[in-house]
Amino acid sequence: MKYITALILFVITMTLIGCATPTPITISQNIVVSPPDNLMLDCFIEPPPDKASFEAAADKDRVAMLAKVASSQIKDNDVCNKRLSQLRDWVKQQNAIYNTSKTPGGGG
Repeated sequence: MKYITALILFVITMTLIGCATPTPITISQNIVVSPPDNLMLDCFIEPPPDKASFEAAADKDRVAMLAKVASSQIKDNDVCNKRLSQLRDWVKQQNAIYNTSKTPGGGG
C-alpha cells in the first residue's frame, strides 16, 4: 500500500510538472549574407608606362613596353570580369531566393 501511494503521488507530481512546463517557441528567420560591396567593385587594371620613361625609351623598347602592358591589361580584365560576373550572378540568385521566401505563400 505504501508503494502504491508513492507511485500515485509520483504520477500526479510528474503530470503537474509536465503540464506546467511551457513549450519552447522556435522562430526561424532567413537572412541574406552577401559579399561586401567593396569586393564587388571592378578590378584594378595595370596602367600604361609613365610618359617620361616611355619617351626616354628607344623605339624597339617602346613597342615592347606597350605590348607587355596591353597583354597584361587584357588578361587582368578578362580574369576579373569572369570572377565578378559569377559572383554578381550568385548574389542575384541569393537575393531572388530570399525575396521569394519573404512573399506570402513563398514558404517563409
